[in-house]
Amino acid sequence: MHVTTCASSSELRLLQQHGGAWCVASGLGCTQTYNLQTIAKYVPSDVFKNYQAAAERITETQMASKLEQHYKQRVDEEVNRRCMLSEEEKQLSDGAKRIIEEILQLSCPRCGQAFPETLDGDIGFDGCFALSCSRQGCRCEFCAYCLADCGDNAHSHITGGQCLVNTDRELFNTAEVFADCMRQRRRALLKEFLSDKPAEFRILLLIAVARELNDLGLDPQLMLIEMEAAHESRLNKT
Repeated sequence: MHVTTCASSSELRLLQQHGGAWCVASGLGCTQTYNLQTIAKYVPSDVFKNYQAAAERITETQMASKLEQHYKQRVDEEVNRRCMLSEEEKQLSDGAKRIIEEILQLSCPRCGQAFPETLDGDIGFDGCFALSCSRQGCRCEFCAYCLADCGDNAHSHITGGQCLVNTDRELFNTAEVFADCMRQRRRALLKEFLSDKPAEFRILLLIAVARELNDLGLDPQLMLIEMEAAHESRLNKT
């Protein structure tokens, strides 16, 4: 009963503060906590699963908070730097910022909560591509193939053929498939974003975000070549 209480939604903050299920005598000054192995040994499996799920929700929230702090720091640094930029430099800075935050950064399609690039055990990914936002008050259900907001049921979006990326309607898949889908999504969005920009400005923008693109497995030089070839093709047709 105590472990069930520790894992309840109303006690998640205390569970995070203690770093685990706390001793029943914590009010008397005891600081003992119990690790997963100990809890698994002494409680029924359903109680342990609920407790483990609560611990994973805390991990999700902590990781999301770190991501938000990281990007907030980058934004603050960017604001300070912009005070010394020319108008042309500001336009380039704005473009690079939009690419990083709106195209490269993965986030909940409803509230904008950032989530980790790699879907793994740290955020409870078990192969199911129906994801839930970890932010309290949002809990948006969205598709890991296309990041579409699916209301409160991403399962039907995936298995019902509504996802235009996952034409096989596979609900379960690998983290490698997720990474590939995100690369293709970013490529398409980035090309669309750059398509109406002057050629010289496109080059400068790709240079500005080259490190981020390379980190995500996207070759900025190859993307530029593809875009220039597409532009030449459009000119020839006209």
